[in-house]
Amino acid sequence: MYTDIFSVFLQVGLFTSAVVIYFIFFRKSTRNGCYGQAGWNYTLKLFVARLAVKRWKMKLPSTQLLDYPRPNQAEGYDSFNIKASAPDGSTIFLGICKLCGPKPIAEVQIFVKLADGTCYRLPESSETITCAWENVANSWSAGGLSIQVLEPQNRYRILFNGVLRRISDAAVRHVKFNAIWASATRAVKHPEDWSNELAAEFLAREPWGDGTWTEALVKCVSGVGRWSQFGVVQGRFIAHDEDGKIDQNEYLRVRGVKERSWALSRKGLKRSVTLAIATTDGTAVHLQGSLSHNNSTHAVDLFVKAEITGELKDAILSHLTMLREKAIEQKLGPDLRFAVRSSAVGEDSEALSAAGQNETVLGVTSDKDILRSILKCWASMFAFTSAYYRRQNGQPCYCGGAVVVQALVQARVAGVMFTRHPDAGDPTRILITANYGLGESVVSGSVEPDTVIIKRSADHKLAIASKQVGTKTQKIVSSVNGLETEQVLDNERNVSCLSESEMLKLAEIGIAQDDLWGAGRDIEWAISKSGIVYLLQARPITSLERWTEEELLHELDFPIMSDDELLTFANTGEVLPKPITALTYDMVLVPIERGVTGLIPNNGDGYDKSVVVTHNRTCLALYNTVYRRVPKEMDVNLRMVEISIHGHKVADDSILKTAFHRRQPKATDRLFSIISMVKNLIIAKKSMNDTLKRVPCMNIATLDNVHKMFNSIAEMEQEMSRYSLNHSITSAASSFTQFIAMSVLLEGKSDFSPEQCNEISTLLSSGDVLSAEVPQGLANLTQMLEDSGRNEEFRKQDPNTAMQWLKLNVPEVHEHVTTFLEQHGHRAIMEFDLSTKPWALVPEDLMKLLMQVVPNQESKETKTGEDIISSLKTPQKPNTRKALKWILPLCQRTVRYREATKAHLILAVHKLRLAAIHLGKLMVQNWYLPHYELVFYFRIHELKNYIDTRDPALLKKAMQRKQYYSNWSKLKFAEMNKGWVQPLSTEGPRIYSDGDKKLTGTSVCGGEVVARACVVRDLSEVDQLRQGDVLITHATDIGWSPYFPLLTGIVTELGGLISHGAVIAREYGLPCLVGVGEATDVFKTGDIVRLSGNEGLIEKVSIEVTADN
Repeated sequence: MYTDIFSVFLQVGLFTSAVVIYFIFFRKSTRNGCYGQAGWNYTLKLFVARLAVKRWKMKLPSTQLLDYPRPNQAEGYDSFNIKASAPDGSTIFLGICKLCGPKPIAEVQIFVKLADGTCYRLPESSETITCAWENVANSWSAGGLSIQVLEPQNRYRILFNGVLRRISDAAVRHVKFNAIWASATRAVKHPEDWSNELAAEFLAREPWGDGTWTEALVKCVSGVGRWSQFGVVQGRFIAHDEDGKIDQNEYLRVRGVKERSWALSRKGLKRSVTLAIATTDGTAVHLQGSLSHNNSTHAVDLFVKAEITGELKDAILSHLTMLREKAIEQKLGPDLRFAVRSSAVGEDSEALSAAGQNETVLGVTSDKDILRSILKCWASMFAFTSAYYRRQNGQPCYCGGAVVVQALVQARVAGVMFTRHPDAGDPTRILITANYGLGESVVSGSVEPDTVIIKRSADHKLAIASKQVGTKTQKIVSSVNGLETEQVLDNERNVSCLSESEMLKLAEIGIAQDDLWGAGRDIEWAISKSGIVYLLQARPITSLERWTEEELLHELDFPIMSDDELLTFANTGEVLPKPITALTYDMVLVPIERGVTGLIPNNGDGYDKSVVVTHNRTCLALYNTVYRRVPKEMDVNLRMVEISIHGHKVADDSILKTAFHRRQPKATDRLFSIISMVKNLIIAKKSMNDTLKRVPCMNIATLDNVHKMFNSIAEMEQEMSRYSLNHSITSAASSFTQFIAMSVLLEGKSDFSPEQCNEISTLLSSGDVLSAEVPQGLANLTQMLEDSGRNEEFRKQDPNTAMQWLKLNVPEVHEHVTTFLEQHGHRAIMEFDLSTKPWALVPEDLMKLLMQVVPNQESKETKTGEDIISSLKTPQKPNTRKALKWILPLCQRTVRYREATKAHLILAVHKLRLAAIHLGKLMVQNWYLPHYELVFYFRIHELKNYIDTRDPALLKKAMQRKQYYSNWSKLKFAEMNKGWVQPLSTEGPRIYSDGDKKLTGTSVCGGEVVARACVVRDLSEVDQLRQGDVLITHATDIGWSPYFPLLTGIVTELGGLISHGAVIAREYGLPCLVGVGEATDVFKTGDIVRLSGNEGLIEKVSIEVTADN
């Protein structure tokens, strides 16, 4: 009986267990479309899923944070996109998706909305265009959009130069957009940074019945990857009208998200919804849901006098025979002639044109002359102008070079075509210049050619927008004797040398070349007497991707994620009152920021910075420093911090409210703060001793190898971080003791008066001995000169030779000056910047100072600590003065610690400076740099890349930074800045036009400058040129090349958009006008002129200097 009952219960139990197991593990979840629904067993499944997610994440490989396109990906896609907006409605969406395959193509998405509501998108009917993928190193480039990686995961340069459609009226406009992205957070990886809870909830909704439910997570990430960062985009958006004039010009500042994603097959992402939000208070949200399914002259002479012999000669003559046969087949004329052209390695790149630097010989007939011309081409690579050009652009002295021999077309008409107008890179306008005969007259700028602009619509239809008939007084033709110059007949001068059908045919060929290369081309062409069009050579259009001044001004800007962000130039503006150079940012400022951040609690992702940069100036992010943790009510401690940094009170209710919103105060904040300060006080002396021991031993070897010298400098970054941390510790210890002293002095008061503040300053200034050594040393030197009786004689000396005069005439003073330079010669204004030249490097500056300082006969009374404490009026309690007598020596001791670490940190900076100077001079010797000071204007990673590759674009970027530095130094800023930082609008010098001296011309490079004019009618008068002049001359040729780096602008009476002067001006970014008739007669050397490449005019001006300038 019991057995039967047990059997029944057993059967019921087994049945029940089977049902339960079925419902829990095998019964499929109901679905609404593609999405599973939570069933009655959801809670149990969720518990199991949480464990499964944790196990799954532990086995995941780490996502590779690769900013560049993934190398060697043969299938699938690889994409980079940016989504950002601003409270005023400004929005941008930019994306490039590389579709991988044997011949990769790209999908490009662009949408821009301006603050006034104007929207621009791609002109095609769909929101995405498919175009050629441009394989450009370290960047994403396609369809006119380029995203360049400046610092991986940190900064990117965004360029767009192309055509967009304005949505409101469907008008197609040429648009240029130059911007910088700055990351504000660490990278969020997919799927490592997925929420475990959300992943478990997703998994718990998946069906378990087929036994593969745990594979659902794997399916989501198999073969795909993604990572993203929040940050800021700021840059200039310019839209042009149909005539090429600026229609809309707006500086955009938007916040949002940058995302990298890829899939190893085309079966990747099928559907996704993305929501990116950035609010005014800095809150940022990025939600994404996706559905996945399965000596030159001598060298030239040596070449020219040599002969080509042996196998090389035989090979050349053999190919010439074949070339003659092909030329006869193509009926190129009975009197066959050849063009022998040089093509040096590195020539005609996107960054470097080398226009006209090397030899081209036209009209050659015999084999003997061709061999001699080949030697001339090789020899020209060692001519002064060619070698100097390479030196100015960081290219090696010894370069390889090919020589191309072409059958010379008997041209009826020839010229140059830009597939994108060179003044702004406008792809909707094709520029053609032409003259009768060979194209040499057009390229050299010796005549005024015909100029034609072809308009290109969005649907690729062509129309002649304008025709300007040039004077065309002469033409160059090929004859029996080589090249000859002939006068053009009067009836041919006054008409275009090209028919309209030829203009359109050339434009069609230009578009085909543009599409083939995926970028604009500068093409030399010729049309034979029989009407056949020949392309002679094509090169990239240089300077289209040249960095703008605005981009370089903002490239290091701290990403302002909140409209109430608070930055101050107090304190940092005293130490670094001018812009910092690029190398200083990496080797000095970054280590200093690490040292400061090492003492301040932060979120640990490297983006929560304390010392930040805007407009290349250093400042403090107050909500990450002073107001990082604020008390519930304003107290005297916070006020004292403000006084020590700003010299006045700052925080109001609004600032405190924002600080509370960002970080809620915790009960343990004050405890941990006190513990941290006590710790710093305890280790301050140890930190000081560490710096004092290591800095004198910091020897950066002066090596003779550029690569090794660079490495020895780059390795110092960790050492600089160590010294910066030590200084931060001693500074914190000094501040802590001063806070104690101030608290005791105020006797518990919640605020202090100006009189009390003055007494606090008196109390804390005592014992600041080291900072007084420099002025005291200068005072001693001036007094010694005065006592020698030869001070007046010393003041009349040339500062450059004054040190030698002291050595010969007042040797004891000279000895003390030398000692002073050894001890303090590394100190200077902007002493933390590597480019600064302290007295040790320019002792003549110290001589000027000593000549100006008047000896002070009065001896300053030195007060003891007891005297200072006795003179205080604030203390009311009897024990206050006793406590101060104990605290004051501690304050003085920590001040000495602080000053010692600061002095040695500056000494370390000076040692880095000397090493960088040695590297710069070494790079000059090895033809990397035209001047050693340019080394300071490279970022450290740029310098490494440049040394490895000699990329001329990096050198030009450094040159631009140096060029713009003086203008950046003139910018002024408010002490406190809320939200986006803007320079103060100061009234500059008033410039008045002299109406009698104003000429107009054709602008070939934009920009504006006010400078001294130098009129040079012949190259023999070039000795009149000064650094910074505007050159006014008849025309320029290759012989002018060495002088272009001196100039701030160029004006020529002859020349066109593609003349030598125009090409080089665009390469150097100099405002330039051509075709300015009578300019050398109207202006004279010494005139102050305003040259405007934007307006196309030059005028004489007078300047009234204001109080601000």
